[in-house]
Amino acid sequence: MGLTLIVMRHSHAASDREYEDRQRPLTEEGIQLAITTGRKLCDLRLVPDIIVASAAVRTMHTANLVVQQFDSDVLLASAEELYLARADVYLTVIRQSAPQDASTVMVVGHNPGVGTLMQGLSGQPLCVTLATVGAFEIHADSWRELQSPSRVSATLKHLIVNGIVDL
Repeated sequence: MGLTLIVMRHSHAASDREYEDRQRPLTEEGIQLAITTGRKLCDLRLVPDIIVASAAVRTMHTANLVVQQFDSDVLLASAEELYLARADVYLTVIRQSAPQDASTVMVVGHNPGVGTLMQGLSGQPLCVTLATVGAFEIHADSWRELQSPSRVSATLKHLIVNGIVDL
């Protein structure tokens, strides 16, 4: 079974001077960018079976806007442990959350964990700005095989930055 992992950093959020960090909503720019990014994922036929997002308002809002762009039902789950988590925590959450029959899983989270995860999977330095998406082909038979970013065999297939497909 071919596995695809889509990793996304949340979209533009309001200033942390106005809101407690976990409660920061998306800005109007962030809303539009999340919608555009969701549409790009559809154009690339990258529709996940499940999206797991950090429970922070900005990540859940980003994930909800992306889900709304898909023509199929996508399971959406939140995970408290993804809030400002390290890269290895993302893999742990994927191992625990991904249904065995899921071929495509998406996570939405925060830097520095998301950036570290994307760099570890791609084996190259990447600038992971807001709403950046990396779509990876995972060379494994099961989500249970994902242990650490540097030990996962993966190929970066698509990179979406500012709503534009770079790769």
